[in-house]
Amino acid sequence: MKRAVPQHGRGSSAATLQEWVQLGITEVVGLVDKQLAVPAPELLARLPEHGVSKDDGKRLQLDPQVLTEATTQLRNLGVIGEWDHTTKGGLTVPLWVPGD
Repeated sequence: MKRAVPQHGRGSSAATLQEWVQLGITEVVGLVDKQLAVPAPELLARLPEHGVSKDDGKRLQLDPQVLTEATTQLRNLGVIGEWDHTTKGGLTVPLWVPGD
C-alpha cells in the first residue's frame, strides 16, 4: 500500500488543510504588514516558491490553493483589504493592503 503524500504542500506529512491555511495566513499577514502593499499575482507566485518557516525551523512550500484560501479568509475578516492597481502596462491587478 502506498504511503499518503501531503496534498497541500511539501515539507510535512502531518498537516491538515486548515493547518496549511493557518501557515499561509500567518505568512500573508506578516508580508502585507511589512510591505504595506503587495500585488496579489506577485504574492501568489513567489510565496509558494520560497516557502514559509514553521516553528521547528523547517521550510514548507505551500500550494497556491492554500494561499488562495488564506487570502480569501483574510479578506472576508477584513484583516487585509484589496484595491485595484493599474500596472505600467495598463492591466488591473488586485493590490493587498493591511485592513482597517
